[in-house]
Amino acid sequence: MCHAVLSPSAYFDTCLYDLCELGLDHETLCKSLQSYADACQSLGVKIPAWRNATFCRKSTDRTTDAYSQESTA
Repeated sequence: MCHAVLSPSAYFDTCLYDLCELGLDHETLCKSLQSYADACQSLGVKIPAWRNATFCRKSTDRTTDAYSQESTA
């Protein structure tokens, strides 16, 4: 879906680097995925909900996690 509009290569490379540097931190993965989803949405691609109760759960505290909510663009 978004890959045809925006290559994930740079996002993947950055995510891989960050995960290696931060010891496979789960929150780092979620932030990287959210970054790509946000970029796709800014280009008009509709991204289905990808966060759920067991994977990158949405936080209810917006002050502690800027990437906790999915964009609604």
